[in-house]
Amino acid sequence: MSRLSRTFAVPLAMLLNSTLGNALETDPKTPLAVTAQNQFGLRLLTALAAENPHANIFVSPSSVFLAASTLDLGAAGATHAAIRNALNVPAGVTDSAFHDSASAFAQSLQPRPGIELSFATALWSDRAVEFAPEFIERSLALYQAHAASLDFHDPSAAATINRWVSDHTQGKIPD
Repeated sequence: MSRLSRTFAVPLAMLLNSTLGNALETDPKTPLAVTAQNQFGLRLLTALAAENPHANIFVSPSSVFLAASTLDLGAAGATHAAIRNALNVPAGVTDSAFHDSASAFAQSLQPRPGIELSFATALWSDRAVEFAPEFIERSLALYQAHAASLDFHDPSAAATINRWVSDHTQGKIPD
């Protein structure tokens, strides 16, 4: 990790801990996901810094962690194992325990007075391979994640996704 990245990562972690610490401590389900997310985040930032040694890196490990956790809801077999390994979920942790913890972690990041922090997750599939209704329901219930199918061959599909992104980033990421 470059000196700049190390210097920036520590204050950011301290800031998040000080602003979210009380919320994370109030829900006994969060420690599993918080520990896994911290380990995942450090590995992600280390890998990105190694690939881009002289670049500034702007990424939210928590966002990536929660998006991959949402994908894990629909994964099976080797894909499920690979996602769990990438997210640093300890072996033997049940799906229910992991997703309850990750969901509690996601809930702890919801806005509170004096803190502006936004997370939004959307999963898009082509209509040729639609999401199972149970996956859509669980994604929304556990992670407040929007899941929808579009016709990727229709040029308006990109506009639909871009509009969703713009709406959920308060226009900070426009088309």
